[in-house]
Amino acid sequence: MTCQDSEYLLGWLTKTFPEEYGQAFQSALPKENTGYDFGGTEAPFCDGLTIVDISSPMDPFFTRQKGYPHVKEKEYIEGDLCEKLTLPPVQFINVSSLLSPLTFNDNWKDAITDNIDRALLPGGKVRLQDDYHLVRSIQQRLKEKGYGIVWEKTERLEKDPELICEDEDDEDEVYWDIIMQKESPSEKVRRVQ
Repeated sequence: MTCQDSEYLLGWLTKTFPEEYGQAFQSALPKENTGYDFGGTEAPFCDGLTIVDISSPMDPFFTRQKGYPHVKEKEYIEGDLCEKLTLPPVQFINVSSLLSPLTFNDNWKDAITDNIDRALLPGGKVRLQDDYHLVRSIQQRLKEKGYGIVWEKTERLEKDPELICEDEDDEDEVYWDIIMQKESPSEKVRRVQ
């Protein structure tokens, strides 16, 4: 999977953080730019992925007031990821910065895990990136279904004391970015140690 256009999240990551998102990260991604971008309306991961979201990528209100004119109707599926979705299975799913908004729903963990598992072919890969504790919830459920981590990166962001609200804790935020692979019946996933 390649994407040099920095308008897309993958292109921006590889240009901004070449060491962290260099060869090891890109070799963990599938070679083809096909699959789903769950919740990708605000910042699509890469061209060629079909966005699955409640909000349309063609609506400027949800896409930083500019919209994504290159996204065509056939590259967008309206769907609530907290509901059961029936999507044709693919080789790759991106789920980045999406889990936080889903936590209002009581069954969000099971719903997102089941939607990923139904929509991913055996041997396919899913990228999860968000707050550590949210990714960990989904990672544990996918691990129970036979998924293994093939790439990971953890990042701690220090909070600026000047910007902390009264009711907010002052602990640093930790983000986890992982790529997991669904085991196929014929082969076990080589996991990162």
